[in-house]
Amino acid sequence: MDLPKLPRSFFHRRGEALESAVQLLQANDPSSTSARIIVYDDPIGDEGATKIANALRDSKFITSLTLDLRNCRIGDDGAIALGDAIRANEVLTTLKLDLCYNKIVEIGATQLAAALRDNKAIVSLDLRLGGNGIGSTGAEAMAGIIRHNKVITELTLDINKNRIGDKGLVFISEALQDTATLSKLDFFAQWNQIGNEGATALASALRVNSSIKVLDIDLDHDYVADPGMCALADAFGENQVITHLVFHVNGNELSDESVMALGSALCKNCTLVEFQFHAKKNQIGDKGATILLEEIKKNQSLGSFTILLEDNEISAAVLEQLYKVGVSINERSEHLSLTKRATSS
Repeated sequence: MDLPKLPRSFFHRRGEALESAVQLLQANDPSSTSARIIVYDDPIGDEGATKIANALRDSKFITSLTLDLRNCRIGDDGAIALGDAIRANEVLTTLKLDLCYNKIVEIGATQLAAALRDNKAIVSLDLRLGGNGIGSTGAEAMAGIIRHNKVITELTLDINKNRIGDKGLVFISEALQDTATLSKLDFFAQWNQIGNEGATALASALRVNSSIKVLDIDLDHDYVADPGMCALADAFGENQVITHLVFHVNGNELSDESVMALGSALCKNCTLVEFQFHAKKNQIGDKGATILLEEIKKNQSLGSFTILLEDNEISAAVLEQLYKVGVSINERSEHLSLTKRATSS
């Protein structure tokens, strides 16, 4: 039996990473169509990023690439060079580009986003820019990828710790209203000073979007309070397209009102199969958690259910009840799955 070929991989050794990465991309071996290049924590800077970009531009056989350039002291010039290479490359269909914790600001982010917006080959994009300084202007450029690229169907966009604020999330949200091609979105915007205005804009987008079925949103350690969370909860209730939803709001400003609204929304929704709600370190009490618990019990479509509410104002007894309901729902799903398999056989 022929075993599938594993991706060609390069794991960095500080000081030697750049040359090896370039050699891997320049090899142009038609028998190897995927590669992982991990060069994190190596100060290659813009010059090194440009060398990698030049090799990527001429790569003719790699269709799936992971390029990990975290904490490499790359600035705008390096980001622009990588963008130019991606725009010119016509064979990549799957790209994970990790540029977290570099020195990229608005100019680099805008040019990189423009290149990804214009690329017509990439179907699955994982772009990570956490811990840079792209601001709301950079977020607006990222929104252009969502709005104008009609090829990408799966997108991971990590822009945590970039000070995008409400304004940046509004740009992203407006783009989500316009897209009809994205089916899977992982959006990480924690530590971005996002409040109710941004959360409400996101809710408006999710209320009308008709393409995204798998959604993971992370707004941990932002400034979302009850008005924003209630708007999002209503959107979750009205959206009848999303089947898998993971939502992180740890360390925000939510109270009982938020989870009561969420419970009401979950009771209405009949398409969600998987739901995860991470809301540790808020101000949620027993009242809200208990109502949430009762409403969730009414939902018969959920097959996988996880709610994490530790470090709130909820008693151990209520937390235990939430855990038991989660176990019950998951066991119900497994029972139904086993029954279906038995019937089909």
